[in-house]
Amino acid sequence: MLERVKDLEGKLAESVPKTELDALRSNLENKISQLEGRLSESVSRAEAEARLKRVRSRLRGTIKKLEEELGESVPRAKSEARIHDQFWLASHFGRLKDSFP
Repeated sequence: MLERVKDLEGKLAESVPKTELDALRSNLENKISQLEGRLSESVSRAEAEARLKRVRSRLRGTIKKLEEELGESVPRAKSEARIHDQFWLASHFGRLKDSFP
């Protein structure tokens, strides 16, 4: 009988009390629930990479279009200089024209 008691005491020393086990189980279930919630809000890596690829493609297209427009445009300073020169010529040409009968 004494041997049986010692055997049971040894098993008891190696075991976890039910309240502690329940607390651990509850904590783990909460962590699982939190992780499942985060997972449901996330997107897969493949989906995120596909979205990134589409956005990069659109950006490259926009950049190319803007570069083409820029290549076809005249710098503002040069354009303003041309307007100034044309205005100056027109005003002086008018004066010269008025000075001849």
